This record gives sequence, C-alpha cells and structure tokens, in this order.
Amino acid sequence: MDIQNKVAIVTGAAVGIGRAISERLASAGVAVVLTDINAREGAETLRRIQQAAGRAEFREADITSDSQVQQIIDFAVDAFGRLDILINNAGGGGHIPPHFPEASPPQWSKILDLNLRAPLLATQLALVPMSRQGSGAVINIGSTAGLGLSDYQSPEYAAAKAGLIRATSCLARLHKTSNIRINCIVPDWVETERALQELAAMSETERTHMPPRVPLSQLCQEIVALIENERASGRVVVLWGGQPARILD
Repeated sequence: MDIQNKVAIVTGAAVGIGRAISERLASAGVAVVLTDINAREGAETLRRIQQAAGRAEFREADITSDSQVQQIIDFAVDAFGRLDILINNAGGGGHIPPHFPEASPPQWSKILDLNLRAPLLATQLALVPMSRQGSGAVINIGSTAGLGLSDYQSPEYAAAKAGLIRATSCLARLHKTSNIRINCIVPDWVETERALQELAAMSETERTHMPPRVPLSQLCQEIVALIENERASGRVVVLWGGQPARILD
C-alpha cells in the first residue's frame, strides 16, 4: 500500500507513541484523524502536525465508549471520504496499582476494556468502510507483557495484550476475504518522554538493570513497513531495545 494520500485514525494520539506515529504518518502524506481522551495534548499534536504542513483533525473521545468510537469512524469517512488505516494505539494502565486480584472487578475490567475490547471494537467498526472500499490496514500496538510465561505485575494488562496479539493472528484470514490486513507491533519499553522521566527517577543501580529502550523512530518505521507491505497479514513483530525487529511465529 502506498500510504501517501491515505486516511488514518490513530487512537491515543495525544502523547508518546501515539503522537510519534501520527507525526510520522502525516509526514508521509497521510491525512490523520487524531483521537484521545486528553484534549489539551491532542490539540498540541494537531498543532505540531499542521505546523509541519501535514493534514490532520483532532476529536476528543473515550475509546471505551461504543458510540464515541463509532463517531470517530464516521467523522474520518465524512471528513476525508474514506478510511484506509487504523492504528489501535490507546491503552495502558498496567503500571497503576491495584492489580488483580487485589483490584476490584470494575478496576481490572477497565484495564481489559481499554486494552482489548476497545481495539477489537474499533477494528470491527472500521471494517465496514474498509470492506466497502475493498482494502484497509489495521495495526494493533501490543506489549511484551503479553508474551511468554514470566510474571507480570498486572495480570489483567498482560492478559489483554496477549489477547490482542492472538486476535491479530486469528484475523489474518481477512486478507483473503476482504483485502484487509491486520498486524501487530509488540514493543518492549519504548523511549517516550514518560519512560525517560521514569528512568531519571531511578537510582543508578536500578538504571543499570533496565533493558535498552526501543527508539520511537524504530517503532514508527516498523509500523509504516507493515502498512506498506501488501503481503503482511496476521503478522506479529516484536521489538526489544537494542535488537532488530523479530517476527513472532
């Protein structure tokens, strides 16, 4: 897929990974619909893109709300005439206690909703205009918390990300039936502003035991490569800091 002049939705576009992805797509000629619950930072992402002569619109939304997700899909199609790319980036909360089983059912359910149900819903709704067009690309942003069998502080977050990874591989069949490709990027600790702040707050001893961070530039490069690769479907690409990308099989 040649991404120039395509239309994308990026969830969680206000800061960090979402902002970097949005700016990277806009710089390549993609019209980007930015959505986030954080209106102030979302407006800043919009300003940065427009200042660089990119095309973008921002809409404040809670992606755990079915109606608000539908409104974002409808807005993209109404504003730009189509929807080619969906980046399911919004998520998180795995570092915020309490965690299961100490967390209450509403607390841990919220993590599952944000990190698994919301991207599945957005994908389901985006499939409608994409199927009508006869093509589309969805990129899910996973986490290494969803890989392997080692312990993780938030079982609900790890389970949600594992579910998103598995859903991606199961939906590979859509490439044959609808010409829609769904892939997943699974990064370890990414070099966002928040990550750098957390690193700075650690002791020197703690920092020496931390793994290298995944550069935002590498993450964005792999996302664009997956969107452009017409043969990539159901692919899970794992990014560990200081290492080349690895396809999970």
